[in-house]
Amino acid sequence: MTRSCGTMDYHNWLLSQSEAYAEERMKIEKFSNDYIMGNHMISNRNVITIPIVVHIVHQTPNIVTDAQINSQIDVLNLDFRGRNSDLGKVPSHWIGITGDARIEFVLSEITRTITTVSSFSKTNLNDVKSATTGGANPRPSNQFLNIWLCELTGILGIATLPGGAPELDGSVIRHSAFGTTGSARAPFNLGRTATHEIGHWLNLYHIWGKHDSKIALCEDTDFVDDTPTQEMANYNPPPSGTHITCSNGPHGDMYMNFMDYTADKDMYMFTQGQVARMDACLKGPRSSFLVYQDPTFAGAVSGSSMFIQSNVGTKGNFELVVPLSTGDITYFCRNNDNASSNWTSSDINVPNTYKFISTKLIQSNYSGNFEVIALDDRGHISYITRYSETKKWSNISLLELYDTNNVKLTFNGHPAFIQSRFGTKGNFELVAPLSRNGLAHFWRDNDNPKLSWSKGTIFATELGEVDAVGLIQSNYGTPGNLEVVVLHDTRRKLAHMSRDSNTGIWSKPLALEFCEPSNPKLFFRGNPAFLQSQYGTKGNFELIIPLASGGLVHFSRNNDELNPCWSKGTIFATELGEVDAVGLIQSNYGTPGNLEVVALCDNETQLAHIFRDSNTGIWNDDYTIIKS
Repeated sequence: MTRSCGTMDYHNWLLSQSEAYAEERMKIEKFSNDYIMGNHMISNRNVITIPIVVHIVHQTPNIVTDAQINSQIDVLNLDFRGRNSDLGKVPSHWIGITGDARIEFVLSEITRTITTVSSFSKTNLNDVKSATTGGANPRPSNQFLNIWLCELTGILGIATLPGGAPELDGSVIRHSAFGTTGSARAPFNLGRTATHEIGHWLNLYHIWGKHDSKIALCEDTDFVDDTPTQEMANYNPPPSGTHITCSNGPHGDMYMNFMDYTADKDMYMFTQGQVARMDACLKGPRSSFLVYQDPTFAGAVSGSSMFIQSNVGTKGNFELVVPLSTGDITYFCRNNDNASSNWTSSDINVPNTYKFISTKLIQSNYSGNFEVIALDDRGHISYITRYSETKKWSNISLLELYDTNNVKLTFNGHPAFIQSRFGTKGNFELVAPLSRNGLAHFWRDNDNPKLSWSKGTIFATELGEVDAVGLIQSNYGTPGNLEVVVLHDTRRKLAHMSRDSNTGIWSKPLALEFCEPSNPKLFFRGNPAFLQSQYGTKGNFELIIPLASGGLVHFSRNNDELNPCWSKGTIFATELGEVDAVGLIQSNYGTPGNLEVVALCDNETQLAHIFRDSNTGIWNDDYTIIKS
């Protein structure tokens, strides 16, 4: 059995039939070329998560199980990140150009449609994409990658290159060539058909170019510089050793590339050039899938400690410190003794050699000084103090942070910073995502005149890359356990850990246990803001996090329950659009105190202030713009 793909036949047919499609494809290719020539560094951007909707259209749609679909998602996340176990089989002369696309996928929805159509083919392929012709309607193609699974005659799969009709956008795949279990059948039972077709969806051509796979031609191109020119497709089994065509010696055809036609077990790489082309696609024709865009304010407005109510003034001022897209840091204040007071701002002088991307703020018991932790784009953490007596900021100082093996550490996610109840004076506690997997916990012993930071305790490495962390000291244990909520798995999952006050040992991470699942499933962006409130006898845990779909969601855990679980979640502030980050406090407005949020809004590049009335439990719609 040999691989066959209908993408290029469909693409070439569209070019011959639609002048508008041909013009759009020319624009896309020009953008892609210009973007790649600009030498954009894909390593400088966040991982982009693409939600997938799988539509099973079959006379017996249960032939494809949820487990089979999930196995395919797992394969995609390994293949597009260059983490597949068979990557080690790449020949030594090409191992240096293998690519990590920094693209991951999440299953958003599964639909099952019983159809009377026994099999689809290239002649009636679009019928599978409409309920009126025996198929299933797509979800919005600017938000979801639609994949239809069906009985498919003549080809294993087909995908649309960007630039076509939105209602037809996506991929159709034979169900027996999807995933690694269930109805998947060898030699296409390792999930590589979907990898291949999604490569097309991200604007990759076959490695030999646009022409028919069985015609020998050396004058074609896939528009990728680091893939060798080859005359035609390689099939199953692949050539033994070097296979030279089109004078592409000494290394020959790259027949192990995902965009060739070999069997699943024999394809296992994208190149860096292909990755650059996919990146251009996501910055251009498929830019609606970008989870992160550079806002005017560049950093997180939280952890749990970016936004505070200080003891300055009779009522207690609101204080906020935010990094700017220029790399500088700005301090905001609202005088709560003045009912008509607006927020005021002033810059904090920092060296222009640094670009700060995240800041955290506390008011310490050192004469009420403001203390700031700031993460820069090099992965280093610095420290600044604002002296309460002079109201002047100190010079910034770089923290040299090491693990217990004296290895200097760098960081890659929004940290969290508090002053705890450990020690007589109260230690400073810092938890930060590492540039490698997991988290590091440091503390500064404020009873020690040297005020030195501890070596870092590394934990939660099993979570992989952590995007952001929120930190509190709860009233569980004596003097109180440290508790963290982390966002990980490229902003898809939330986990909770605690550090026992008596043993000083961090627990294993556990997924947040919700009282009932959210429907539809929620996807996140930005950082978690986390506190223990004054609601309830024990004090509820409150968690607010930005949603990928726009707005914010508020979860609460009732700690008075015997087996506490997290609430389903209240969605609010959707009118703000995409929110990159959020800060949370419980103020002394209302009884026992309103929850107050500062949100960094991407759509309007603004900071907004919202509160939740403690009597009604309703988040106000009339939010205040702090700064546009």
